[in-house]
Amino acid sequence: VGLRQDGTSTIGVWAYSSIGATAIKGLGVLIVPMLIAAFIVLNTMLGTVYERLKDIGIYAAVGLAPSHIALLFIAEACAYAVLGITLGYLGGQGMGLVLNHLDMLGGLNLNYSSLAAVFSALIVM
Repeated sequence: VGLRQDGTSTIGVWAYSSIGATAIKGLGVLIVPMLIAAFIVLNTMLGTVYERLKDIGIYAAVGLAPSHIALLFIAEACAYAVLGITLGYLGGQGMGLVLNHLDMLGGLNLNYSSLAAVFSALIVM
């Protein structure tokens, strides 16, 4: 039994799900780690640019446009991101298989979906 907005009662089956509320509540916990990861990536990229100032000067002297030089750094960062995500995903899956084989997970079923790796790549890039 439920009540409509006009005050009349209705009889029926009502479905309730808290999945959406739980997903939004968990987002607050992820904001700080995501900011820390973003600053780590920013610091790494700034360090890479600072270490390669001579290379940037050479590229500019040869006649490469500044936007193309920036594109080189972005392509390098994307290559490192894809390589790191792939190796991390495969390493995690391998470790999960080893732990599952040794029966150290205590009945925990692992999700072998690669969507987590795709979302991580999108966040980092």
